[in-house]
Amino acid sequence: MLKNILITHIYTENDNLPKDWQSDVLPARIIVSEEDADALDTLVVSSDGELLARYAKQGFAILGVSDGDTYFDGLKYVTYDVEDCDYDYLFEIFCRQKNIPMKILETERTVVREMTTEDLPELYDLYDDELVRKYVENLYDYEQEKEYLIKYIEGMYCFYGYGMWAVLNRQGKLIGKIGISNRNIDGVMCTELGYIVHRDYRGIGIAKEVCNAILKYAAEKLKLKDMYIIVEPDNERSVKTALSLGFVEENSVKIDNIVHNKYYLRLG
Repeated sequence: MLKNILITHIYTENDNLPKDWQSDVLPARIIVSEEDADALDTLVVSSDGELLARYAKQGFAILGVSDGDTYFDGLKYVTYDVEDCDYDYLFEIFCRQKNIPMKILETERTVVREMTTEDLPELYDLYDDELVRKYVENLYDYEQEKEYLIKYIEGMYCFYGYGMWAVLNRQGKLIGKIGISNRNIDGVMCTELGYIVHRDYRGIGIAKEVCNAILKYAAEKLKLKDMYIIVEPDNERSVKTALSLGFVEENSVKIDNIVHNKYYLRLG
């Protein structure tokens, strides 16, 4: 958890941070002393590249502040106006560097969060299902899948802010994989809603409950305007879910020489 934001050697307009910025970063607190900093719960914000590199070697999450001319070699996260950085933004930067999966949302029965490599055993159990394997590409072997997931986390979550997410029940068990992907549909890159629910949790409305929450999140938080669902016609359970969510069937599309139904929903 991000508790402290260590501000040191930073460029601001008046060399001072505004007094009301403290309220923007709650529940974290702004600190200026290294003695109060702990790599487990502190984000270091600085304009000094050498200092940031030193803190990074100590395991701290770091954020560079540039005056427009300063370049930080190899630094992933840089801001040009620290006063515009609120807690949500700083918390995301902290989580990305500390490999902490971000919680996306909660529903009555589930928690939706980003996937981690620690989810792999339960993901293999999710895919150990003839119905899933019939319609979804299978996972790689363990080491290859782990490497793929690490790249996926950086490429999708970090860049787009969305992806396929882990769905957990209230006891913390992974019971599904539901989220948003980018897909080329009829030559156009579109956002697609995808859903897989564990065989032991089908037929009780989990997919509809989570998908409805994700569609609301996509419209309000991500500001997405359109969503598609692509399913094979004989996948009756998925077709039923798409229609129950308010998607409207459009023309069919061929993917890998297999005809799929295309469903569309206008968000917002």
